[in-house]
Amino acid sequence: MATAFPVGAEKYLVGECSAAEAVGDAVYISGTSNGRPAVRKVDRTNPAKMPARGVIVKKAGTVCIVQMAGVVGGGIYSGLTPNKSMFVAADGTLTETPPARPVTGQVYRQTVAFVISSTSILVQTEAPLILVGA
Repeated sequence: MATAFPVGAEKYLVGECSAAEAVGDAVYISGTSNGRPAVRKVDRTNPAKMPARGVIVKKAGTVCIVQMAGVVGGGIYSGLTPNKSMFVAADGTLTETPPARPVTGQVYRQTVAFVISSTSILVQTEAPLILVGA
């Protein structure tokens, strides 16, 4: 069972992003780039692009601040339902809707955060589960 992080226990990573990543995206670490960890948007259908390690909370050019634990607010998210889990969505963002079992192939189901208010989440990544088609 996961342990909740108290407010103030935020953990950050300064990473190198590409143009494809945006604030709010779930990201994995793909190696290094320009002396920093290279972070890229996750893909729940590709094991090489999983698991999510955190979410981008700031981006300036190709430098991204990835929050790996703790409370994220600041207007990044809105319209959330408190006490719901946040999962990796098909497009690499976060969603309150868990992925369904695929008809064929496989998809990763990973809880990345928990909603604490309509505009705030608690980042607390869990190990992904593999959902395999029938």
